[in-house]
Amino acid sequence: MSHTTAGLPYLRARGRYHLACGQPEPALADFLTVGNQLKEWRLDLPAFLPWRTDAAEALLRLGRVHDAAELAEEQRELSDRRQPYVHALSLRVLAACRPLDRRTELLREALKTLQQVEAPLELAQAKADLAAALHELGRHDEGRLLLYQSRYLAEEAGVQAPGRTVSLEPARASAVPTGPGPGGITAVKELSDAERRVARLAARGLSNRQIAGELFLTVSTVEQHLTRVYRKLKVRGRSELSQAVPADPPRKTAARGQQPSPGRPDSSCAAAGGRRAR
Repeated sequence: MSHTTAGLPYLRARGRYHLACGQPEPALADFLTVGNQLKEWRLDLPAFLPWRTDAAEALLRLGRVHDAAELAEEQRELSDRRQPYVHALSLRVLAACRPLDRRTELLREALKTLQQVEAPLELAQAKADLAAALHELGRHDEGRLLLYQSRYLAEEAGVQAPGRTVSLEPARASAVPTGPGPGGITAVKELSDAERRVARLAARGLSNRQIAGELFLTVSTVEQHLTRVYRKLKVRGRSELSQAVPADPPRKTAARGQQPSPGRPDSSCAAAGGRRAR
């Protein structure tokens, strides 16, 4: 079926499903197959199937940030201002590959570009990503407003919101872990406070969605933190992460008999267009 033009959208959709279910390797294989076939047929038009940003998202989940940035940049160059959706999509994915200061600039450009086209889901995701970046910069009011707007757009479209409302106050930093691991104590100390918080919760066994709920971040931001954590600690996944970073102990019962929310279970497989990482 992948050898027909009608089969390529199906193959891309299967890749999105794999990605949503936290399976970046088979997702990447599907996206690259789509790209290779389009090149062979000389139909490699991002406006038809933007496989490069699909593959870039899978590469980000695998910690291959440089390769992801190259594909996203290539798609941005291939698209033009007459293709605002593809151009904005390229900017958003490219932003995930860049440092925080550059990330906000690219996301604002993506939002400006999306004003030219009716794309509520992409607009919602771009707003959620920018909200997360602003939250990391300490600009909580602006970030919270964008996240509210993102949730409204998603609800209007009848899909799950791409982000959660950010905290009224910055999350408290966890203590620096001192345990051994694949990257050693020095590598653990190189983690930022935000990366350390995410790493400790992941080591405790929480899903990306549960971590997002605990720290009041978007799932996309959690994925980006984990990508950097894996690279800095030189680990290949959660199984090795638990050896490199000591997990936070489970929260005690809250005052007045209230139990802390454990976060909603990860239902990413129900939405094949979502963006998840293992």
